[in-house]
Amino acid sequence: MSEHTSQPQKDYEDRDIRLRPLVIFIGATLFITLLTVFAMYALFSSYSRDAQQLNADLDILIENNRPTNAVLEGLGEAKVAFASMKAEVDLKLNRYAWVDKENGVVQVPIERAKELVVASGLPVRQAVQAAAPEGETLVQAGERYFAELGCIACHMGVSGALGPSLNGGVIGREVELTDGTKFIADEAYIRNSILAPMSQIIVGYAPVMPAFEGVVTDEQLDALVAYIKSLADS
Repeated sequence: MSEHTSQPQKDYEDRDIRLRPLVIFIGATLFITLLTVFAMYALFSSYSRDAQQLNADLDILIENNRPTNAVLEGLGEAKVAFASMKAEVDLKLNRYAWVDKENGVVQVPIERAKELVVASGLPVRQAVQAAAPEGETLVQAGERYFAELGCIACHMGVSGALGPSLNGGVIGREVELTDGTKFIADEAYIRNSILAPMSQIIVGYAPVMPAFEGVVTDEQLDALVAYIKSLADS
């Protein structure tokens, strides 16, 4: 009788032992799932707060840097000044005007000046010859480039010329630019005037000279400078 009643008790204990790992696994899984959900919720909440703060900071930054009336007025004045400067330059390039009435020197529109240069037979800007005459000196080469590039049309004192005369030389003379700067011309000034003439426009002359940077070689530039320097002795 005792043997018969002890068997069910043993089955219950075996069954309990087999279920225990399953219960532990399910409990651990639920715990990890809840922990993950909580962590993701906290992470997204943090990102949301950071995004809201960033948007608020951007709004403040935009508001603080919004153009004031003074800035807008300044932009308007700059636009008017630019239009006025453009009109002034256009007026200088495209009208007839006396430069020196007593000596008969007159300014003509730039397109008309080009026509007169061609009609007079003066050389115009063209490619520099590749080969130099045998025995040519540096100054002689500079004189040749000066003619071939058309510099002679604007810088040799021809009536109605668009550029300052270089007769008698320029080094050692005082130069005044349109921005009010005054200085004594030197070799560096001549080089820069050839390569980037728009960076130093002389008072009384329109900004029409083309830049020769990339057009002439270093050797040709040296020759041009040597020739212009030699004009002081002519």
